[in-house]
Amino acid sequence: MYRKTSLRVRLIIILLLTVTVPIIVTGYFMMNRAKTALLNEKQAKLFGYARLLDIYLEGTYDDILAKEGALTADRATKINILNQALQSYTDQVAAAHPGLGIGYYSKDLDAILTYGPSTEFGYTVGQSIFPGHQGYTVMATGKEMVQLGKLVRGPIMNCMVPIIRNGKIIGYIWANELLEDIEGQIAGMESKVYDTIIIGLFCALITAYFMTGNIARDVEVIKNGLKILHKNMSHRLPPLRGEMGEIAGAINEMADAMTNMKHHTENIVASTPNGLFTLNEQGHITIYNLPCERITGIPAKDAIDNHYRHVFQPWSEIMKILDQSFEGELYQNKELTISVNKQQVPILFTTTPLLNNKNEQMGILVIMRDLTDTKKLEEQVRRADRLAVVGELAAGVAHEVRNPLTAITGYLQLLAVDYPEDDPRQEFTRIISKEIDRLNHLIDQLLYFSRPLPPQFTLVDIHKIIQETLLLINNLAIRKKVTIHTAFASNLPLVKVDPVQIKQVLLNIILNGIQAIESTGTLTLCTGFDSSSQHICIEIIDTGTGIPPENIPRLFDPFYTTKEKGTGLGLAVADKIMEVHQGYIEVTSELGTGTCFALYLPVK
Repeated sequence: MYRKTSLRVRLIIILLLTVTVPIIVTGYFMMNRAKTALLNEKQAKLFGYARLLDIYLEGTYDDILAKEGALTADRATKINILNQALQSYTDQVAAAHPGLGIGYYSKDLDAILTYGPSTEFGYTVGQSIFPGHQGYTVMATGKEMVQLGKLVRGPIMNCMVPIIRNGKIIGYIWANELLEDIEGQIAGMESKVYDTIIIGLFCALITAYFMTGNIARDVEVIKNGLKILHKNMSHRLPPLRGEMGEIAGAINEMADAMTNMKHHTENIVASTPNGLFTLNEQGHITIYNLPCERITGIPAKDAIDNHYRHVFQPWSEIMKILDQSFEGELYQNKELTISVNKQQVPILFTTTPLLNNKNEQMGILVIMRDLTDTKKLEEQVRRADRLAVVGELAAGVAHEVRNPLTAITGYLQLLAVDYPEDDPRQEFTRIISKEIDRLNHLIDQLLYFSRPLPPQFTLVDIHKIIQETLLLINNLAIRKKVTIHTAFASNLPLVKVDPVQIKQVLLNIILNGIQAIESTGTLTLCTGFDSSSQHICIEIIDTGTGIPPENIPRLFDPFYTTKEKGTGLGLAVADKIMEVHQGYIEVTSELGTGTCFALYLPVK
């Protein structure tokens, strides 16, 4: 109850200040503007009255004196004549505007000629203005001026207009009004403003009293709702009226946004490529994303809310790292290998403390990165380095072997000429020639592997190349009792390749597939198009004996073979040709079931 009353009092004070300060400031500026406007209005009127006298004079003072034949008269006589000529109109203007003082002044005579109303100020006629009077400045500069101060009739606002005839200043006319009259009008205005301010403050106090009651109740509802929201994000504030209703609605929208943000964060955690899980202060897992499940093989439902020592019991290395992390020894990119489903999985382990807004540790964030693909890439780099060295060596060996072979072939041809056709030694020459041809073919492969020939690219239908290749091995397939099936995709785009080189790739792999089938079996060729990567895929699937998993990484190494009469260059050359075509080969195999070679060629 005390807090509600305190809030209400504060709101009343704020409302009063909010209303009072603008009213007072506005009143102050309004008063200043009103004073300025009133003074400007007074000045305009007084200048107007003075100009009426200027118009009435028409000519000069000398014109009046000349008419009366008094140009040579003494000063007193001239003042008297001019007074009689101008006093009547001066009194007429003064009488029409009560409180107005108005009159003529002569520069040559340095005297007041009229001062209306004459009944009050007639005694001043003939007098000179005192030294320092602004009238002298008006007659000296020929400019209109306003003087505020104590003059002949007391504190006044005195507006002075020079009398200029034929470019000569002959005097000035003044019109003035007592400042106390002006100040009286201003005081009346101030009184009305002050009354308005007092009435406004009273109304504001009454209004604030009744308004703050409803505001305090609505604030209490919002405050209690926020306390509940702190523990239950699904809670929403009840609808309220007015601005408090808008605040309650905004809080509900913020709660919705925070809920959505929580779900968004959970989605980000779930979709990050690295494994991520968090531990609270007690060591229980609170977050466990999908990559963690893939790396460890443990589903999230079996991990969340359980202690890490229970979840990661199969891996002592992980438990040791987490134990030490809770003791303060954190790890950055710690590499270790764990066994998952009888396979070794290399991972990179990082632990980071989770801190609250007071910089106190509230748990641990753990990131696990699967290094399997990275290790494969590193192995590919190492293999490429080895291939480069082997390629250079193969080129040297090929050249060194080909030169003697050329000489042997020449001498063999001479021997064949010397022997009769029925000579048994002719058979030896044919065997030697056949073996020389096989060595030349091997040398050609070595040379291609070391320095591939530039492909002659042509836009072709890949199905046509496959069919032409199958014609070459059809007889061998029949002898080996291998049935060949094809499953070609329709509307396959054309691809730009070197038909001869791609045919060599297909031939090498198909021959390997047929040779892998020990008795009877099938060989299937499938084609397809991957629109996302823009690659044509050719799959060559055999039902042979399969390839041991440990041999697959070395299939494309030069001179690696498991055949008794193999050279180990067929697949190496095929891989090299695919590399030149910016394509690649993928191999999957299962012992006792068969092997699939998938060739990928870019369309563009």
